[in-house]
Amino acid sequence: MMMLVVDGKQDRAAVYDQMVRFWTAAGQNKWLLLAPVAPKEGRFEHASSVERLGPLLRNLRVRSMIKGNRIHLVSLGGGYRSALKILGRFGFEFGSLT
Repeated sequence: MMMLVVDGKQDRAAVYDQMVRFWTAAGQNKWLLLAPVAPKEGRFEHASSVERLGPLLRNLRVRSMIKGNRIHLVSLGGGYRSALKILGRFGFEFGSLT
């Protein structure tokens, strides 16, 4: 499973535009692609936005068959700042950061 943290506003439009580039490659490699949309409060650089990922990540770990029980985190452009915030809070959920 790969979680993609996009660049820009991290709203629905930005997620869709950037996710499309990874969709085919993920499918060919049998990866499940997860690309969360940031809540209205703002990007995943804000603590309140990051906290909202907790239930999602917990459910994925408990209910999915994730190889190695870890998600691979991928960030694009300025999305690395959000990815680092997510790792700082939920690092135990991830196996790598690219």
